[in-house]
Amino acid sequence: MLRKKYILVKLRTHLASMHTINMQSLCIATISTILAVLPTGAKAGFRLNTGDAVEISIAGVPELKTRATIDLDGNVMVPVVGSVPAAGLSIGDLLEKLRAAFANRAISVRGVDGRTVITPVAQEDVSVSIAEYRPVYISGDITRAGEVPYRPGLIVRQAIAIAGSYDIARLRSNNPYIEAVNYNAEYALLMNELQQEEERKQLIYNELNMKGDDKAINNKTDNVDWPQRSYMAEQFRAQDVDFQNDVAHLRRTTEQIGNRSSALDEKKTKEEEGLKADIEDFERSKALLEKGTTSIQRVTDARRAMLLSATRALQTEVEAARATLEKDQIARSMQKLQDQRRIRIFTELQDNAAKIRRIQTQLKAVKGKLTLVGALKSAWNDSKMTQPQIVVHRTDGKQREQIAATEDTPLMPGDSVEVILPLDQF
Repeated sequence: MLRKKYILVKLRTHLASMHTINMQSLCIATISTILAVLPTGAKAGFRLNTGDAVEISIAGVPELKTRATIDLDGNVMVPVVGSVPAAGLSIGDLLEKLRAAFANRAISVRGVDGRTVITPVAQEDVSVSIAEYRPVYISGDITRAGEVPYRPGLIVRQAIAIAGSYDIARLRSNNPYIEAVNYNAEYALLMNELQQEEERKQLIYNELNMKGDDKAINNKTDNVDWPQRSYMAEQFRAQDVDFQNDVAHLRRTTEQIGNRSSALDEKKTKEEEGLKADIEDFERSKALLEKGTTSIQRVTDARRAMLLSATRALQTEVEAARATLEKDQIARSMQKLQDQRRIRIFTELQDNAAKIRRIQTQLKAVKGKLTLVGALKSAWNDSKMTQPQIVVHRTDGKQREQIAATEDTPLMPGDSVEVILPLDQF
């Protein structure tokens, strides 16, 4: 506004020397028109605010060059000076404030000879510039909502282009004809999945030797591809064969251990009989030795034979006990294998029932969607896209305003742009 008044005053002063009144009026009108169409930023002037970054430097002192961002309190940290209020100021106002802050201040400067000298800061040596503007935020029916870097002269159309343009896919997704095709495909996939789960349920019942719903299986799996049905049946058959092989192996092992245990029991009986005979022979030898009718060597041999028989009997008893323990372990393994199989089958049956309930719920929802989409098909032909609605939310100091904008509206740093692509109501 001050710039406009200054130009008008200069213009009137210059035109005062002109002799033709009509020429004066024409020139004044022309300049007024030019000023009226100046961009908003040029007329109002850019004001710094929280989030803007400035670069401050002092000529001849590169180590004091710094880039600082205006904080939430509206201040900027400056070397030597400290915190300086910057929010709400133009870049020229901030420069004047920094020059005033550096006035009568001396700083240490390293000379070309390496020595440090104290020198005052001249006002003309202080400079400041915009390093980075606050971004513009764009949301709504945009492909990539979020931040858009601000550059001087940025308008709404350019910001929308940077954000990936309008999100037309949303409108396409609302086309009832397209949605009907998608829902029909989804319904068909769910029906196929339901039929597979029904077949799986029957196979699980068969594995448990339980009676399933044969009629349901026969009716509901006719549309399932035979390769899929064959694969599912082969999978269950392979699991059953694997289980039966494990059971057969454990039974063979149990039979082998039983045969070994029987042989050990028979051997144990013979060893005990032999031990009993050796003990009797040892006792007779001792009696004869006391009577003096036999030699000490005969008693020693009888004692050695008795100890040997006792050792063999003990070893046989240990082997028999070990065989019994192995037999018990095999029996426990057999029971555990059967229990694990039943647990797996019941878990699969529980999961299968949950999947069937979920698919049935989804089928019900898709049916409802198809009914609604069918009612919207006729109305779609009469609908049309209107022009996008654009609202710019701008904060100027403590004042906030909403601006009804177009694609040619100039933007300012920190603006929030909301884009809506309305679709006429059916």
